[in-house]
Amino acid sequence: MKISKRLLLPLILVLTLGISSLGLALWSETLKIDPINVTTGELKVIFTDMYGGAPTSPAQVYNVYGLWVPPGWAQELPLTDDTFTFKFRNMFPGAEYNVHWLILKNVGTVPAKIQSITLENLNDPDSIKAYVEWRSCWSTLCQIIRADGTIVSIPSPTLTNWTPIEQVPGKLYTALEPYVLYPGDSLKFDAETQDPEEDCFRFRFSPNAPNESEGCAISFDMVWTWTQFNA
Repeated sequence: MKISKRLLLPLILVLTLGISSLGLALWSETLKIDPINVTTGELKVIFTDMYGGAPTSPAQVYNVYGLWVPPGWAQELPLTDDTFTFKFRNMFPGAEYNVHWLILKNVGTVPAKIQSITLENLNDPDSIKAYVEWRSCWSTLCQIIRADGTIVSIPSPTLTNWTPIEQVPGKLYTALEPYVLYPGDSLKFDAETQDPEEDCFRFRFSPNAPNESEGCAISFDMVWTWTQFNA
């Protein structure tokens, strides 16, 4: 029996596809994927230490919970793993509070970068947030102390001016975002001098605050969120 040339080519294609399908089926029955164990590290950057000192105004101070505060002006600056809480009471225009150092450390097992810094849980019954200000005392905002002892200085000259507290998280984020904290590294806000009594940054209740704001209170959290760095 003769097969027309016009039918020969389609027949060859059908046979070829059939053989290919059979081969694929046989191959797929023997294909095995071994289990892969993926181990994820721990992302954990926490506040480890804070030390506050005497305010610049007024000169007379007394000690409350280890923090030096002006008479009648009480505050708490407690830390949790990722949150710096501000609680100010009996405020008055011009009052300042100095912080000597603030330290964070990567106690996890993976490199970390700052993801966000936000103000949360605002309690401002007297609407005085606009008068709470912050500034860095030095052009060197802070330092990264590497696990091997190497020091990396992080500048932020824009924060040496008194800055409304609501703008501070964004400026801190901009300064810190280019840097990576590797496991064992610390991020230390500290004075540029070796004097442990020097200030690294200050808070104040603006001298331009209205007189009727004296005795007011405010509290809020500054929450630091970190993300894993993948090179």
